[in-house]
Amino acid sequence: MPWDWPAEVNQLEAAAFCRWKAQQTGASVQLPCEAEWMQLREQVDGDQPTWQQATGNINLAYWASSCAVDRLTH
Repeated sequence: MPWDWPAEVNQLEAAAFCRWKAQQTGASVQLPCEAEWMQLREQVDGDQPTWQQATGNINLAYWASSCAVDRLTH
């Protein structure tokens, strides 16, 4: 496994992980729904600043797939 790449999972894999983690810890673990995610995002100022050029492959600005997290080190 290349450790410098982001984890990419689908919803079923993420939900399975949440069930596994909840079983391991005894705590409730769940993914946020879309409304919860948007509410969290709105609390972050400037997550989409007006860059002339993105500082990473944010919103797939450079490639149509993910890349190593240290690939673009501006």
